[in-house]
Amino acid sequence: MNLNLPFLNKFKNNKDEKSLLTLILGSGSPRRKEILSKLGIPFTVDPSKFDETILNKNNANVADYVRRNAIEKSLEVYCRRKKENIEKDKNIIVVGADTVVSCQNKILGKPNSIEDAKATLKNLRGQNHSVYTGVSILFPLKDSNIIKNEGKNAIFNLKKLISKSQKDSTHDSKKRKIEDNLLSIKIERLPFEKSYSKHSSFVTLQDISSLDKNTNIDDIIIISFVEETQVTFSSEEEAFSDEVIDAYVATREPMDKAGSYGYQGLSAFFIEKINGCYYNVVGFPAHRFFSTLKQLLN
Repeated sequence: MNLNLPFLNKFKNNKDEKSLLTLILGSGSPRRKEILSKLGIPFTVDPSKFDETILNKNNANVADYVRRNAIEKSLEVYCRRKKENIEKDKNIIVVGADTVVSCQNKILGKPNSIEDAKATLKNLRGQNHSVYTGVSILFPLKDSNIIKNEGKNAIFNLKKLISKSQKDSTHDSKKRKIEDNLLSIKIERLPFEKSYSKHSSFVTLQDISSLDKNTNIDDIIIISFVEETQVTFSSEEEAFSDEVIDAYVATREPMDKAGSYGYQGLSAFFIEKINGCYYNVVGFPAHRFFSTLKQLLN
């Protein structure tokens, strides 16, 4: 059972012609693959080869860290496939993501050992902590409607997304929390194969007139956002005792997961409540991605 929506149909093959867009998921996560599959659109899984250890997570702002990781992951996939000149990537859109668990402003990675996993879970017991997922969406600037492209209809409605993001950032700005700004959508431009940290620049409505005149067809548009979900583990001794934690770790389910737990698995029995998107905790914020993609392609 699939959603029959015009913007999703751009990814589907018709009887007489190929699909308008090729979607690449730059992640090998089976959970992200499963969530994205729910949209009923074809996509290719191409795990990013970006080395996450390059970015220092110590003392880093958590939202900035996951956003940057997601961007770098998708950039590696995008640039590699473009250099390989894969024919089916004619109209390409690459999606990258990164998820971390944070408690008391400390990023909790995957456990180094069984004892590390146990210690992490005991520390989370009865506490609120946050799960952050950064998501990036990459595509060629030449396929957007902010530049003139004679004889070809634009695929990406970037003007609409820029307008909405600027409106959201200025609306009631005095009352907006710093955290809201850190999680908000960002739209950037990057020359092909250039360093993101040195050469990326924000795109605003005021820039559009100059983009028409100074456009490199190989430039990349990067759309990124961060989603946060607050999670509370049980504080009840019986529900999440040391015995329960030992038994959970013995299943080895926590050993390949950030924060030493997976909500979609056995840890669901120990989580008291969440505030935010469930799928974000699993690894991919379904609602936020769907909303952003619809605005971009409608």
